Amino acid sequence: MSGHVSRRASLRAAASGFVLACAGCGAPAADRGDRLQDAIAHCTGSVIFDGGEAAYQKSLSSLSPEESHLALVAWCDTEVCNGGFHQFFLNSTGMVAPEASKGFRAVGLPECADLVDEAIGKFSSPYPRKQGERELALKSMIGSGPKGHEWNPFHELDTRYYAAKSRGRFDEVLAAYADRLPPLSKRAE
Repeated sequence: MSGHVSRRASLRAAASGFVLACAGCGAPAADRGDRLQDAIAHCTGSVIFDGGEAAYQKSLSSLSPEESHLALVAWCDTEVCNGGFHQFFLNSTGMVAPEASKGFRAVGLPECADLVDEAIGKFSSPYPRKQGERELALKSMIGSGPKGHEWNPFHELDTRYYAAKSRGRFDEVLAAYADRLPPLSKRAE
């Protein structure tokens, strides 16, 4: 379970890095950023990856569909931005890839959803939920050579994801989505 806690801390730190341009929202950027960070921390802290499929599905059921979308987008984005799709799929968080794709669509980031779907498509069907199965599949995909584009089967997708994220107002779209969630105090009731 210590891995779960460290991932939560990692995501909380990543969420604090969201930079927001709040054109017309009426809230100072810092306030809106704080609301997004709070929503992400609340939602992501509820998701369990290390306990297997049943624990993961049970943890998702504790969130509303909207909260699940935000949590899974945040987890996927954090992993991809930290080490690319290869890292996302190699870690336990990779089990969420199909739901992360749905989450990207739900929050209004269809280009990112398409890239996640394309990355998922490199695996056999059905998508391997178990980390060990994904790890074996990844080993069979890895090329040779010291450069990322030579060994990493996701190198081009990583580049396209970063480009989509930078031009697509990623943080603003997530903040607007989080603004539509009930305040944390009402979610706890």
